[in-house]
Amino acid sequence: MRRITLAAAAIVLLGAAAAWFLITAPASDAPPEKYRFAVVDRGRLLQNVATTGTLNPVVLVNVGTQISGRIRRVLVDFNQPVRAGELLAELDSSLIEAQIAQLEANFEEMRTQLSVAQHKLERSEGLAARGFISTAQVEDEHQAVELAQARVRAIEAQVARERTNLAYTAIRSPIDGVVIARSVDVGQTVAASFQTPTLFLIARDLRDMQIDTNVA
Repeated sequence: MRRITLAAAAIVLLGAAAAWFLITAPASDAPPEKYRFAVVDRGRLLQNVATTGTLNPVVLVNVGTQISGRIRRVLVDFNQPVRAGELLAELDSSLIEAQIAQLEANFEEMRTQLSVAQHKLERSEGLAARGFISTAQVEDEHQAVELAQARVRAIEAQVARERTNLAYTAIRSPIDGVVIARSVDVGQTVAASFQTPTLFLIARDLRDMQIDTNVA
């Protein structure tokens, strides 16, 4: 009788446990949650955008040349620190020096012609004052002097221009920085007829960099 009683009690307990599980378990076909409630708060909204770019110095100077010519010397190389005004390269200046010599010779010739014209004018003015020659001839001498003066000024301008070009044969650094690119070698000919060729790239400070990129 005791065994029967214990078995019946166990069956009752198992039935009660199964009934409680069925009552408390959520239904599988319950509707999904439609709303969530939260307290209004302040925060940051972040969005990551993937992109690519090029790392460049903030200050990057292209060093070129204003005249054409053949590279005679290159004095700097990659990653070399330079100072403002330091000589980077030299162009062959023999043609410009020859042009300057020719212009200076023409200048001396024009000055001699001007001196002769001035002496002739002074002599003609003296003769005209005594009535030996006409005033028309004196005016011609005046025009000759003015023409000689104009030629002298023209030669002076040409000499100044060629001397400026001679100074341009020395390629110097415009800033303090580091050479990060060199695009010329000794013996190479550069042409500045249509656009200024780039000879060197100089970065002012490689610790101050920026990324040049395109973001969709």
